[in-house]
Amino acid sequence: MRRSPQNSSARTIEVKGDQYDGLRTQAVMLGPEDPLFRRAFVATGLVRGNDWDLQGPPVLVERQLLADLLEAPAWPALLADVGARTKDAAVAGYVLMGLFMMWRFPEVQGSRNLGGVSLNKAFSFCAYIAREHDWKYGDGTGLPRGETKIKECWHQYRSVAHFWAAHAWNQAFPVPNKMSLYRENLPEFLTAARYFQLFGREPILDKKASKTKESALPEDLWQVPDGFGASLLYDADPSVYEDSLLAEALRSYASK
Repeated sequence: MRRSPQNSSARTIEVKGDQYDGLRTQAVMLGPEDPLFRRAFVATGLVRGNDWDLQGPPVLVERQLLADLLEAPAWPALLADVGARTKDAAVAGYVLMGLFMMWRFPEVQGSRNLGGVSLNKAFSFCAYIAREHDWKYGDGTGLPRGETKIKECWHQYRSVAHFWAAHAWNQAFPVPNKMSLYRENLPEFLTAARYFQLFGREPILDKKASKTKESALPEDLWQVPDGFGASLLYDADPSVYEDSLLAEALRSYASK
């Protein structure tokens, strides 16, 4: 995959090399177009992540942090909001992951190839695994089974879909999914996210009106800083994926 230059219209996540990089990254992943949520999430996380002695000496708090805390919702409400956002954002990651598998391993689509790589097939893939394999979130509720809802999730979170694709990809490899954003695992996570980011900016989708190709991810996406590489662990042998959920879903798509 070619190494694309940073996009001038893109936004870049803030990585300072401290213990709160994961928190700031997660805030962007959950609220890419909602700066008020991001500030509330980070401020609350910073405070709850510090073991301050309430009986000890006074603690200096930055004015902006205090303002963000005062504007933040109550903890139970914030948790509920985070849960709802996580579910919708994760779907965008599955869509991008489906696109990647179609692009990287066209063999799994069979001899018909079904027109190459398309968002409609990725939406159908997500609906299929939710419906036929009863995929669930961590809280036991199921992924959306309707393509209308899946499309809504994609359009709402496509600017950060590469982070969620990397998050989901980790389920199959050594770094546990829930540990991706821990400080010791964050660099590995960000290199995977950058790989999906570069893939997502490749012109792989047919634009029928102009007979050209377009990228899956928008120009104003949230990008990983240039200091990180781009790599992804996967098996390069396409035969490994012949019995995969993607191949099964594409066969179902072909029979429609």
